[in-house]
Amino acid sequence: VPLAPRSVPLVRKEKWERKLPQRYVVAASPGANSLHLPLEIQSTDNAVQLSLNGLVDCGATSDFIDSTYASENRLPVRQLSQPIPVYNVDGTPNEAGSI
Repeated sequence: VPLAPRSVPLVRKEKWERKLPQRYVVAASPGANSLHLPLEIQSTDNAVQLSLNGLVDCGATSDFIDSTYASENRLPVRQLSQPIPVYNVDGTPNEAGSI
């Protein structure tokens, strides 16, 4: 006798999280021909300001920051209710995994 499929509980996402895309695409990786620019960033949560060098990725669908850098610089982060997959420009899953 076949078993009935399990119902997957729906996760209620916060308003800020519902605005996020279903997936991200990255196109560049650091290298000798990469374009790096000096940047100033500021957290919208606690107004922390930092100066850093940023990698320009014209093919990316959003802005990204390294989780280790965010942690070391005490930038506030939020836990997602579900991970967002990240893909390379060729459609393959990014080796760093989901966000």
